[in-house]
Amino acid sequence: MDLVEYILSETAWLYTKIYQNKLFFFDLWSLVHLWSGFMLYLLIRAARIKRPMTVLASILALYEILEILFIYFAFMIFRPETIKDQVTDILMGMVGATASYLFLEAVIKFNIRYSKVIMAFIIFVVSSSYAFFWVGFYHYRYNVEIYNTPGLNLSTFSAWTMGGMFILYIFRLFWRIRFPYRLGLTWLLFFIALLAFEYTYYYILEVRESSGYPLKPLIFGLIHGTRTLHVFYIMAPFILIGVYELGIFLINRSLRIPAITWNPEPSPERVKSFSRAGGNLARTSELAQSGGRNLEPGTWN
Repeated sequence: MDLVEYILSETAWLYTKIYQNKLFFFDLWSLVHLWSGFMLYLLIRAARIKRPMTVLASILALYEILEILFIYFAFMIFRPETIKDQVTDILMGMVGATASYLFLEAVIKFNIRYSKVIMAFIIFVVSSSYAFFWVGFYHYRYNVEIYNTPGLNLSTFSAWTMGGMFILYIFRLFWRIRFPYRLGLTWLLFFIALLAFEYTYYYILEVRESSGYPLKPLIFGLIHGTRTLHVFYIMAPFILIGVYELGIFLINRSLRIPAITWNPEPSPERVKSFSRAGGNLARTSELAQSGGRNLEPGTWN
C-alpha cells in the first residue's frame, strides 16, 4: 500500500455522512472543521495577530483551495468534494471560531462566578477531542454488534470522553500536591479504574475488542489489544494533561492574564484583575475602583 492509499484508508471514517440536504453536507470531517476553527482562532488570538477573524477565514478558504489543487494534480489524499461540501467546511470553521470568541468573552466576564462551569467546558473539550481522534483512527470494533457504529464508535468515544474527564478532574482535585506526585497519583488511579472497566466488559459482559490482531493482554490478563493500543492507554493521562496545559496556556495568553489556573479557589489578585477588565466579578466598591484594563475583550475582527 502506497502513502496515498494509506492516508485514504486511515481517514475513510471521517467521510461518514451525518446529514445532507440541498444546501449543506455534514460528515465527520465537518466536526473536524468545527474543532479546527475553534482551535485556530484561539491560536491566532494567542499569537496576538490583528484581525483574527479575517485571518482565520483566509486560512479556511486557502485550505479548501489546496484540497482542490491536490485533486487536480492527482495527489488524491482527499476524496473529491462538491461545492456544498466545501461551503459547509468553511461555515463550520467559522462557527467554531465564533464559539472560541464567545468562550474567551465568557472567561472574561464570568470566570470567577462560574469558574466550575468554564472549567468543565475546557475539560470536556480536551477529553472529547482526544477521544474523537484516538477512537476514530484506531477503528474500534467489538464482537457484540450493538457496540458498533459506522465511522466513529460512539460507545468507545463516550467511554474515552468520560475517562478523560475523570483523569483531568482527578489531577485538578490534587492541585495542592507537588506536580510529579500529582501526576503519578492521577496515573495510578486511572490505571486502576481502567483495569476494573476492562475486567467488567471482558470477563463479565464478554464484550471483546476485535479491530486488530493479535490482541494480547497488557497485565493481569487484562487490557487486551495491540501494542499501539497498549501504548496509548499507558500514555493517555500524560497526553490529556499535556493538551490541557497547552489549552490553559493559549487561553491565558489570549487574554494576557492568568485567567485559568489549577487552583479552584480564586485569589484576591485574580478577582482584582478581572474587575479591572470590566467583567461581572466584583461587587465591592474597593474592587470596582481598582481601575485599568488588563484583558482584551471584544477582539472580534
